[in-house]
Amino acid sequence: FQSPFSFDGRIARAEYAISVLVSFLCIGLINLVIIPYSKMDVFLFGYIPVRLLVYVRQGSKRAHDVGQSGWWQFFPLFWLLLLIREGDSGTNKYGV
Repeated sequence: FQSPFSFDGRIARAEYAISVLVSFLCIGLINLVIIPYSKMDVFLFGYIPVRLLVYVRQGSKRAHDVGQSGWWQFFPLFWLLLLIREGDSGTNKYGV
């Protein structure tokens, strides 16, 4: 998990899968535990943008690993392809 806030580089399926899992678990935990019992608007306005930035940046790096632009992750269900497809071996136009 080097440089989770960077758009540069490539990451493997395992790191991307862990990022997706952590994102879903954190959002689920917030929805189940924190929100029903308190007003955490300030927390959510800080947490959600940071989590979204990490998720989008990790998605861009994973898209780079399969030889696609990071913009592809905004198409519905492309994230499933990123979880399933093996990355390019060797160097592609996005790096090593």
